[in-house]
Amino acid sequence: MTPSRPGDTRVFGLVKRENISAAWKCSFDRVGLAEGWWGQPPEFGSTESSVTVQEGSTAKLPCVVYHLNDKSVTWLRRRDLHILTVGHHTYSADQRFQVVHAEGSNEWTLVVRYAQVRDSGVYECQVNTEQKMSRPVTLHVHDPRRVVTQSKVFVANNTASTKDGKLRVEILGPRERYIEAGSSLALTCLVTSARAPSTLVYWYHDTSLIDYNSPRGGVNLKIDRGRGETTTRLVVSAVGPGDSGMYSCVPQGSHPATVLVHVQKGELGYREARQGWEGGQ
Repeated sequence: MTPSRPGDTRVFGLVKRENISAAWKCSFDRVGLAEGWWGQPPEFGSTESSVTVQEGSTAKLPCVVYHLNDKSVTWLRRRDLHILTVGHHTYSADQRFQVVHAEGSNEWTLVVRYAQVRDSGVYECQVNTEQKMSRPVTLHVHDPRRVVTQSKVFVANNTASTKDGKLRVEILGPRERYIEAGSSLALTCLVTSARAPSTLVYWYHDTSLIDYNSPRGGVNLKIDRGRGETTTRLVVSAVGPGDSGMYSCVPQGSHPATVLVHVQKGELGYREARQGWEGGQ
């Protein structure tokens, strides 16, 4: 074999190193594209954009992502931008929310157990690409017990139970309350179980979860294991007009018990005062 001369592009019969590198890169790109993990960005699959369920049932919000590669899927609630799940992990204190994903599947389904009317709204399935991808899904939760009047919409029931009757929840007193601005609101919820007393009981104001350690009073929980009873008391001090609305007591595994609270300025009228007196009997 004749040694190469200065300026000769041959090196012992082989193509020069630059050409070898280019050939390898071209081959590598073709393999990567064929296998779908090189240069092919994530994309959403076709799914329903709206889900409708009855209150108390399980809602499943679909999201399909192809070519996820090393990215992750996040579910969040749009109204407060609260992150519910990231990948397989749940980041919500409300244990009714979880994501379901089978290994090797393209589906990332947000599951909402015991769906409540307050859960209605827009949820977003997001992928953490450089330019974030987002797919909205709207959840509608209907309550067949809802009563509608000319000026108010309220759930006319401060008691609830499971279908088998083994778990019962009740907010003691009347299901509609009137209270003066500046005073304290106190609600007591009794949860009775034929199995074991409930250890997880949530309070909601409209659609917002109430913090147990709220500086305005918070929530106290007392468990009587002998009687299978859990008593939880909610206190909200120095109430104002913004504290009006629905208050719900929600033990894990049951429908909520709900009362409607009206915060009024000045002295209460005779009807409101009498209702409060009768509720305390």
